[in-house]
Amino acid sequence: MLRPLVQQIFCIGSGRTSAGEKKNFVVPEGATRLFLAVLDQSGRNSFNTGSFAVSLTMTNPPPATPGQVTGFGISDIALAGQADCIKAGSDSAPLNSPVEAGLVLRAGQAVQVSATGSVISGTVATAGIQPNGVNYNVTTDAAFGLSGIRGPVGSLVGVFLDDSTPKAQNPPQMPDFSTAGARDQAESRPELREIFYIGSGKTTTGAIKRFIIPSGATRLFLGVLDQMGRNSFNTGSFQAIFLNPPPIVVPPPPPPNDDFANRTKLIGDNFVIDISNTNATNEVREPVHAGRAGGKSLWWSWTASQTNTVTISTAASSVDTLLAVYTGSSLASLVPVASNDDDPNGGSTSLVRFSPVAGTEYQIAVDSFGGAEGSIKLTLTVAPLIRVERSGQNIILSWPANAQGFSLESSGSLTAGSWTPVTLSPVLSGDSFSVKIPISGEPKFYRLRGP
Repeated sequence: MLRPLVQQIFCIGSGRTSAGEKKNFVVPEGATRLFLAVLDQSGRNSFNTGSFAVSLTMTNPPPATPGQVTGFGISDIALAGQADCIKAGSDSAPLNSPVEAGLVLRAGQAVQVSATGSVISGTVATAGIQPNGVNYNVTTDAAFGLSGIRGPVGSLVGVFLDDSTPKAQNPPQMPDFSTAGARDQAESRPELREIFYIGSGKTTTGAIKRFIIPSGATRLFLGVLDQMGRNSFNTGSFQAIFLNPPPIVVPPPPPPNDDFANRTKLIGDNFVIDISNTNATNEVREPVHAGRAGGKSLWWSWTASQTNTVTISTAASSVDTLLAVYTGSSLASLVPVASNDDDPNGGSTSLVRFSPVAGTEYQIAVDSFGGAEGSIKLTLTVAPLIRVERSGQNIILSWPANAQGFSLESSGSLTAGSWTPVTLSPVLSGDSFSVKIPISGEPKFYRLRGP
């Protein structure tokens, strides 16, 4: 097996090894065209004559249309789900790998197939073998944890697999399709890793067969039945059309601010944002937020307009959050400012407070512990300033109207615990709240208590 790179010239020769085995040439990532030529001294091919006749076989090309695949005669079902270079007799992956149907499978649903085409088997000297196979049965042994099978040479067969690579242990019992009655069942319920007979996909009366998807199945492979490890000597192909393919489920796209480069820009001083982190990801070189493993980060950027303390919280999120704030314009240049896993006040959401530098852009990341998916509630609050004015025998205290959730408190001293709520109700006028308080002649301190 050769793995040439894009733009790398490689030797093909006759296409076979000295032992007579067909060579495998693995298509590199990004390749769209293959050119063939004759090797000679540089620039001397103009003096050559003659030609080579070349026959190419592409193993398991992608389906031409959704719900339709081509299974080649060389496809050995025993190699289903196996990695490159794995061999089964004279057959090897990926040259002789069976074709994957490319369906989204759900346990209990039925797959229905209509197969046409013909193959020539190297086992029997018969041309034009239809998907039902010929009247000559072969038996294959269990291999790589897949069951063996007994049935007609040249017939179309399948096997359901999960996402794991099959291993040589605990294969299902071998099914026997050597009789017409066994092959003519209108409904089959193969186990996971049990090879089953498909044929043309129809019974002798023309009814469409139903193949029930077993629990745990995520992939369906199709191949051609022949003697163990002898598919390399076959030619031809079958075309299989899935008559009722389970619907292709297209997952929703990730959130728009999934990547750092697409972070959402926040303008202003106070925000409450509700968003889902479903299908969010972590990026390469992304920092580990709050020192805990995440997997579903979302990004925002915010530029401080003043130096008042800013509070960022994920309270009321449905997942265990990881919160971090940075400066820097790229993932590689981020400098930590503040981070938190669990809110000091309790719970599994997060909270940070810091004093920003006016004019500085801060990058905010919210991740979820262990990559859990759910709703994220992000609250950013900048502590507002109280403006004090005198009006006759009153003082007027005012603060920005966008400082939602703040309450006015007063105290005769700055001693902790001596603060009490101001009972006067704030009046909203324009873009600010205000309270008019009579001058008492005694010193008084006022503050805004955040939510």
